[in-house]
Amino acid sequence: PDDNQLASVFARWVFPESGVEVYGELAREDHEADWQGVIREPDHAMAYLVGLQKVWRLGSRWVRAYAEVTHLQELRPIDNARGVPVFYTHGRDLGYTHEGQPLGAWIGPGGDSQTLAVDVIDERWRIGGFIERVRRNEWYYWTLVEPVRYHAHDAELAFGLRHLTRFSKLELSWEVAYAHRFNRDFLGDERNFRAALELSVPLDAR
Repeated sequence: PDDNQLASVFARWVFPESGVEVYGELAREDHEADWQGVIREPDHAMAYLVGLQKVWRLGSRWVRAYAEVTHLQELRPIDNARGVPVFYTHGRDLGYTHEGQPLGAWIGPGGDSQTLAVDVIDERWRIGGFIERVRRNEWYYWTLVEPVRYHAHDAELAFGLRHLTRFSKLELSWEVAYAHRFNRDFLGDERNFRAALELSVPLDAR
């Protein structure tokens, strides 16, 4: 029971003529003792990611729009005999890490996210924006928080703008973003503003 197995299937479908890309991944852990378990509960300890990208011309420029959904938390009654599975953790495992750094989706165990973004791309520059919703640590919420504080999920809504300009082999980029995190770590609301400026040289520059 302390042992764990993880299996995943990834698919990507590209339509060059229409500028469309569809991709997704389906993963499952906490292996069953027999095939009856797979038939009865195929969604046990299951996670998925689905994404869509579309590119089209706008005059002399290109426009790219994409959407992505990640779901890592299965919901079921807290007092069920099998417990509530949390993807990336199992039994006494600390989760999937490498030298102390977590592996996998950045939203972490028990999370889900949805992202929408649009970029306008020119030969020398790119500008765009995004909006994103993230909900974290749902196992903790349903197990310990919800019985005491109703509607107190740790959820975040963020949006931002970004821009990149190329000067010969140099790239200058900036990004500004604002996020409102409701009940961060189940303690209270938090607002964050982030601004970043970056100057880089591509590795293939001579």
